Amino acid sequence: MVMFFSFNEVSSDGDLYSNFNFYVNDIISNFAEKYNVKNVAIDPNNAANSLSSLFRCVKQEDGEIYIIVDEIDSFMSYMLVSIDTGTEVIGKQNYEKLISKGSNVIRSWGNVVKTGTNNVVKRLFITGVAPIALADGMSSLNSVADITFRPQFAGMFGFAQSDVERALQDCFEMKGWMMDERNYNEYSKHLNIMKTYYNGYHFMDTQEESMYNPQSCLYYLQELFATHQSPNVMMDKNLSEGGKNVVRFLLSHRNLLQPYSILSLLHGQVVQSLYPHFSSAMLFDVEEAQEALVSLAFFQGYLTFKVTRDEKNIIIPSSVLWAPNKAHYDDFLSKVPKEMKVEMLNSLQQKTTEVISFTWKQREILQQLFLML
Repeated sequence: MVMFFSFNEVSSDGDLYSNFNFYVNDIISNFAEKYNVKNVAIDPNNAANSLSSLFRCVKQEDGEIYIIVDEIDSFMSYMLVSIDTGTEVIGKQNYEKLISKGSNVIRSWGNVVKTGTNNVVKRLFITGVAPIALADGMSSLNSVADITFRPQFAGMFGFAQSDVERALQDCFEMKGWMMDERNYNEYSKHLNIMKTYYNGYHFMDTQEESMYNPQSCLYYLQELFATHQSPNVMMDKNLSEGGKNVVRFLLSHRNLLQPYSILSLLHGQVVQSLYPHFSSAMLFDVEEAQEALVSLAFFQGYLTFKVTRDEKNIIIPSSVLWAPNKAHYDDFLSKVPKEMKVEMLNSLQQKTTEVISFTWKQREILQQLFLML
């Protein structure tokens, strides 16, 4: 039996915690119906109780469950929107209230899952989980192994160059486009566009091959297949919407990033450290906020490692982070209010000696900023 949760499907409209209970209960009901699990008691006000009931019923039938969870940090990310950032103190107080209530919901869910691993939950696999979700809402799952930075998994959830090349070839073949000179030029054009906009992710500073964002690639290929041309908007709106809360939070607390600036980070910035684990409290701590905010941007995909090689093409470990590709870079800037763009431009000009630019960023940054003002 396989149970799949995707917490980005929890509605952010209305009461977030009621929505969480409704979503989990719906998953449980559908699971019980699919696998014909009898006598499951659904508690509309507490999904953790419903999950406990399901586990008991499955155990009575000597069944086993494999649980797959995706985007569990979406729930914690939604809560960033509700923070009053008028002052640091008020913002922190509001966030702590939200975390206290919100984490109880997730922690209760995690407690039940953890208990289930003793008898009925055979395997548990979680993706899309940022450290803040682990620290604030999933501390109950302290037996889970975090494999994020293990080298053997660095390329597990992205598309490699060969994957994208093959997918694009398949798209051409399914459309009946023979690979003559004209179509080969079209193929090369689309491949270069996808590389510029969707490639560039390095989850470790020693990772050999950069990865493509799979959702972005599929979005592009679907549009190409349907319309015979590139999308008008290069960022999938679902990805863009998902990052809106985080960008807003980073901009609201940009003063805590000093001496970094947002643009210097997007262009390439040596950072002191990257926190593999951090809590919400660290985002408001003057001494720890700088690295915590940078880490938040990294785990949300707006920053990635810059891999450096020597003259023999051997990777040199570095501490440089930057925007992974043009899609995420443009998406971030599109969410910046006009008045902040002036501030960011001035900050960048003052820090030109600290900026490590690369081709398309170096060429377009000033033009883009002035055009968007």
